[in-house]
Amino acid sequence: MQKIDIINDNILIAHVFKHDDKELEWIKFLTPNEYPLQIWIMKYKDWKHVKAHRHIHMEYKVEITQEFLYVESWKIDIIFYTDSRDKVSESTLESWEFMLSVNWWHEVKIYPWSEIIEVKQWPYPWDANAKIFKN
Repeated sequence: MQKIDIINDNILIAHVFKHDDKELEWIKFLTPNEYPLQIWIMKYKDWKHVKAHRHIHMEYKVEITQEFLYVESWKIDIIFYTDSRDKVSESTLESWEFMLSVNWWHEVKIYPWSEIIEVKQWPYPWDANAKIFKN
């Protein structure tokens, strides 16, 4: 998995993760510990069994909503902008690739027949209360 950091003026905007054929270690953490969304990738060459378990109830303080997009099939284009809405970068994500928006503006163009999975922190207040749209 190739990690590409989208940065402008020393501010991290997003992480883009592109598929590659490099050999993966057993587990690879892809995000820092302080992120409200934690992403890691695991590869098992042999059978693996995770014993029955549940996670402890905890309260978290979320200061900014992060957005995770995973392309299951076909592709999407993502355009990243500064806080003053200047274009910084554009990435195309194809099947099995994903990105984590950490900060600032982004735009997503979804190709016909694309399947994507989106993850955000809950409770999510929906667009009217959670987003500011670029003119």
